[in-house]
Amino acid sequence: MRKKKYKLEEFVATEFSEQVHVVQWARLHENREPRLKLLNASLAGVRLPIGVAKKCKAAGMKAGYPDLFLPVWRLVGTAAAGLTTYGGLYIELKRLKGGVISKDQTWWIDQLERQGYCVRVAKGAREAIADIKWYLNFDDGT
Repeated sequence: MRKKKYKLEEFVATEFSEQVHVVQWARLHENREPRLKLLNASLAGVRLPIGVAKKCKAAGMKAGYPDLFLPVWRLVGTAAAGLTTYGGLYIELKRLKGGVISKDQTWWIDQLERQGYCVRVAKGAREAIADIKWYLNFDDGT
């Protein structure tokens, strides 16, 4: 009798679970950094029943809109290296492996940058959290 060979596949978290991790991190630290309370998310990456999706589209939801937004005005940089003013931070979150930027997402990133926002594409929760910490100049001790 021949034994079956099983191949263990590496687990790659979904984009949704990566986003949940970022939001949980923000909630954990919002007492030390109150601006984290402003972090909010779009539902663009959530699979919705067709009827609900049509309602969301009618209400203004658009394809490609970034996953996370932190509406905090920031002056980033140094006087020597140059200062940049941003109206807020947008994050397009991708899973660690296999996530690609769509044409709609590329359009949003370009348009938001033209309007003075900082836009980051983060591969996974750790990168997204690092982007938020950099943007807020926040040290959570890790």
